[in-house]
Amino acid sequence: MSPAVLAHGLSDVGLVRKRNEDAFHVDGATGLGVVADGMGGAPAGELASALAIETVLDVLTAQNNDRDGGLATSLRRAVAAADQAVRDEGESNPLNRGLGCTLTVLRLDPEDSKFAVAHVGDSRAYRFRSGSLEQLTQDHTLAQESVDQGRLPPDAVRHHPFGHILTRVIGMSEGAEPQILTGELMPGDLFFLCTDGVIRVLEEDEIEQILTRDLSMDELASVVIQAANDRGGPDNSTVVLVQIAPGDAQGGPEDG
Repeated sequence: MSPAVLAHGLSDVGLVRKRNEDAFHVDGATGLGVVADGMGGAPAGELASALAIETVLDVLTAQNNDRDGGLATSLRRAVAAADQAVRDEGESNPLNRGLGCTLTVLRLDPEDSKFAVAHVGDSRAYRFRSGSLEQLTQDHTLAQESVDQGRLPPDAVRHHPFGHILTRVIGMSEGAEPQILTGELMPGDLFFLCTDGVIRVLEEDEIEQILTRDLSMDELASVVIQAANDRGGPDNSTVVLVQIAPGDAQGGPEDG
């Protein structure tokens, strides 16, 4: 029997924004977690994030859990479809010109002890394993590009003025290429997805300390969101938690 998957998500508008342009979906039965952070002004940001997630779900449902080509291939197709759907909406409706969003999708396959992540933008996916939090995704920002090119030290990214200027966005550029990661599951692995409203105000070691606490998944999500609001809640904040229950699995992530 495959290990069970536990999942929970929570989103909050924060203390400054008037609307919540984040969106999420989580489903333990399918081992799926998704977060998106919209942009574009007016209602466009909310529309972009909701449309991207809706499209991802439609594509994955249509594939009927088809593993042809593996988890990574199915997520790549879903992200490409979301990118096209958001771009089409922006081009067809003048009121929604310039809409776009980040998108991070996690899919677990407990039966084969595998996971895959597809990612565009600066929302993030982490894995919490054996008390340690590891960032899986890489931000698609100007600041991160500067780090990659050796022009900026990694510890300067968080507070750099280019830290939130995106270089890849769903719907705003032709064929936004996602970062794809795959890896092996281990018993108890907890995946933590979030939008930048969380990372902007909370250090990674603070999130790690929260996840170490003996709390239910809904309590963990609530504590993280409350911690972000206690720091002023300058942006919408969204958290998705997906955990693999004890079973037979082992290994680490690989970029693909």
